[in-house]
Amino acid sequence: MRKMVKKKIAGVCLCLILGLLFIITESKIFLALLSFLLMIIVIEVIRIGLLKKKCSFQLLMQTSGQKKEILKGKLIVHNNSIFPVIDAYCKLHVKNVLTNKGYAINVPFALKAKHSEEFPLEIISEHCGGLRITVDQVNYLDFSRSFKTTKIIGTSIKSTIFPNMITENNRWDFSARMNQDSTVYSEYKSGHDPGEIIGHKEYSPGDNIRYIHWKLTAKIDKTMVKELGFPVDDTFVLFYETKLPHENITPDTLDDYAAQFASIALYLVEQRVLYTIAFYNSEKKSCEFHKVGSEQELYNIFTDLFDQVRVVDDKSSLNDCLFEEEQFGVLYYFALDEVVIPNTINHEVVVIPYLTKGIENEE
Repeated sequence: MRKMVKKKIAGVCLCLILGLLFIITESKIFLALLSFLLMIIVIEVIRIGLLKKKCSFQLLMQTSGQKKEILKGKLIVHNNSIFPVIDAYCKLHVKNVLTNKGYAINVPFALKAKHSEEFPLEIISEHCGGLRITVDQVNYLDFSRSFKTTKIIGTSIKSTIFPNMITENNRWDFSARMNQDSTVYSEYKSGHDPGEIIGHKEYSPGDNIRYIHWKLTAKIDKTMVKELGFPVDDTFVLFYETKLPHENITPDTLDDYAAQFASIALYLVEQRVLYTIAFYNSEKKSCEFHKVGSEQELYNIFTDLFDQVRVVDDKSSLNDCLFEEEQFGVLYYFALDEVVIPNTINHEVVVIPYLTKGIENEE
């Protein structure tokens, strides 16, 4: 910046000196030099003005990745002007919505007239969360780098950085809370309810001999057992806290909280438990409910979950959610801090405390 100011001052001084010399000497040489210099300045102003109108920008990034790993993308610049881009740079801003932390990236580029080019990008996030990458502005410089012109762009794209998850030795047993008398049966898990037979399979060691289908066994001369239905309470809810109890919550804590929640959610999928994830969306000012039946569905939910803008509030986001329309048996609330369950929730609530050290040996 200081160099640019010095160059501007030097340019102005040069014009004044040439003008003064022409007045004193009336020499056409000084007039020609002054005219040439002013002509170059006018051409540069016209060139950069056209570039501002004729250049366009496209941002492409990986839709997802892991924290502390390279997220690859590219900035595509299209120069539709008859003038080349001699010296310019794009200012990008990367923000993690989960931790509310961000940083800027400058991407310098030069481009021939009527030409397009791709400029590679590599982004590494120290924490999981929803990333918003924005092309804030582009700065065009003249050939001497004595002045620049800025154009606001505002093009943005989203990517999701998933946490490192551990599902082994999960410390919470959810099976005891499952509604064994439910008339709703899991599409993903076989069980032990003789009232609902979902199929048959050939006997293998470990199968309960009480479930042998003797008629079918005698008919095909193979030992066949019944696959019994597993009754589930399909309104089993796992609630994710999107509010912050105070401003002193660190990015590491938010990252670890998300990792612990995601690990529990993935563990339930691996156990073929049908359940619902709920969270309060502060931008939409409404509570969202998403049924989870597969790992792909879970990762799709994570994309929205980790992109939630967080606000500081000493009251849990449970206070902002209405559960009357959502019928469920048990609400598991994964607490970021101590919580007072609101009186408006007329359901059983089980609080899962967040462990401060969390997944400390994940890598």
